[in-house]
Amino acid sequence: MKRLFGILSTVLLLIAVAKVVFAGNDLQPVEFATGRIILKFKNNVGLGEQISLFKKLGLEKIDIFKKLDYQLMKVKPGSEQNLIAQLRDNPLVDKVELDGVVRVFMTTNDPLISQQWGLFKAKFADPGTSAWDINKGSTSIKIAILDTGIDQNHEDLVSKIVVNKNFTTSSTVDDLYGHGTHVAGIAAAVINNNIGVAGSGYNSVLMNVKVLDDRGSGYYSWVANGIIWAVDNGAKVINMSLGGSMASSILEDAINYAWSKGAVVVAAAGNDGSDAPSYPAYYTNAIAVAATDSSDLKTSWSNYGSWVDVAAPGSSIYSTLPNHSNRIGKRNYGSLSGTSMAAPYVAGLAGLVWASGLCSNNTCVRNQIESTSDSVPGTGLYWTYGRINALNALGGVSLPQHYALEVFKNGNGNGSVISEPLGIDCGGDCVEEYLGVTVVSLTAIADSDSVFVGWSGDCTGTENVCVLVLDSNSQVKATFNNINSPSPTSMVVQSVDYVKYGGRQNNRNIDIIISVVDNLGGPLEGAALSILLTNTTWGISWSGKGTTNSNGKVTFTLKNAFSGCYVVTVTELVKSGLSWDNITPPNGVCK
Repeated sequence: MKRLFGILSTVLLLIAVAKVVFAGNDLQPVEFATGRIILKFKNNVGLGEQISLFKKLGLEKIDIFKKLDYQLMKVKPGSEQNLIAQLRDNPLVDKVELDGVVRVFMTTNDPLISQQWGLFKAKFADPGTSAWDINKGSTSIKIAILDTGIDQNHEDLVSKIVVNKNFTTSSTVDDLYGHGTHVAGIAAAVINNNIGVAGSGYNSVLMNVKVLDDRGSGYYSWVANGIIWAVDNGAKVINMSLGGSMASSILEDAINYAWSKGAVVVAAAGNDGSDAPSYPAYYTNAIAVAATDSSDLKTSWSNYGSWVDVAAPGSSIYSTLPNHSNRIGKRNYGSLSGTSMAAPYVAGLAGLVWASGLCSNNTCVRNQIESTSDSVPGTGLYWTYGRINALNALGGVSLPQHYALEVFKNGNGNGSVISEPLGIDCGGDCVEEYLGVTVVSLTAIADSDSVFVGWSGDCTGTENVCVLVLDSNSQVKATFNNINSPSPTSMVVQSVDYVKYGGRQNNRNIDIIISVVDNLGGPLEGAALSILLTNTTWGISWSGKGTTNSNGKVTFTLKNAFSGCYVVTVTELVKSGLSWDNITPPNGVCK
């Protein structure tokens, strides 16, 4: 599940003006909605007291969220911040917030399935053995697409749309922007109709829930309404390829409501290229999805961080587009990029898992998706689990499997090594991880439970490392001669820990222990590190410099520390020959 960001980043987000962006490199800041606020009264507040407060402050009710006990109010433009400050201090009010703005998470960039590389990479469609060989989904599984609408007569979608609902000010449920149609095709375009593309959810059907207008933007209140309506009308999966930068109680409560009703909620992580949270993806009961490219690497623009759960293909994804004029400018089919495109792969997979009978509740479905993901580069750093693997999620096994053999230096470079198990199933695509290993000669002996198929790749020299191909995941003994272990090329701050000791209040000391590792996972000695330590409670900062020891650690001590909340920012990390992968782990602490 999600882990919290540092205290400092949380505070900044709470006081920032709401900002949303198109995913990718096309950043378009948008402020919160003017003339609108959302509030929730405490349970014991009567209607008369509410009306009296409305009259006093000039509030006009626009909408009521009965399932969540929120009310959307019309206010004088420009008065939003002042009214919220007053209402937060009012003893009748439980919660009050701005109505944030959300936009699609997309970057713009055949009817042949061969152009849909993401379906093959994530093992939906894979020659020989694929997820679709195990289960083809079910028309009883409804995937709600909360977006800009879906083209109402597209040849690859029309038979999949079972219901339409519009929560925006647009005059139509149709998609005049283009984004929602593209997302819908990735999730559940018609398969085996000799037309166009294939949807990951195969036989799953679509609910068109329009919460973004014809310009690709909308309000948090629209999205919250869409979530509630979708789950109340049978959605088993909700896909939101959208987001904003402002935290929202009503949005979080809507997601919690959907989760409590048994739905799986999927949301795009956003495309700022940072670890800043995007909402609703940041919330615990949503699966936050980052984007990877065809080489299983994080795209440069995808958001990342401990709050992101899984990754999915999101770069140059081929799918459906409206067959009429739209803002994207392409018709019928085309490629788009963004975490918007990654999220519906996860939604489609959730539909398959539901239909497979492996799970009877949304907790199980989510666990199947997350726990069976492939540990591609960046797993554990950019996202918690890995890039989704549809075949694994449905309990399938690829035969033959391809394993990257892990190589370790042994003594003087001669000797043998046993990998238990041999390695991760990487589909033959992770040879690059072991470049730089010199193998002069190599032999392998498969154990009695498996059949040795052979080696794939060049087993000598420094350009490649051979990949062992077996018919099952089994232990293998490999003998190496004259092995040179690969050298590290980069470094990263692995953790920031705090130890408090001494007296109370201002007579205490705090140790800040920072651990640095290289890209091969080993502790890094001799790295020069500079930090900025900030007490966010009092607004006081200290700076410090140090060098990591043989365990890759450096300790900074703050004596006679004030009480309050502290946050560390690593401002510099230097060691000759290594680049710094500048990602600081969550590090907020109150002492």
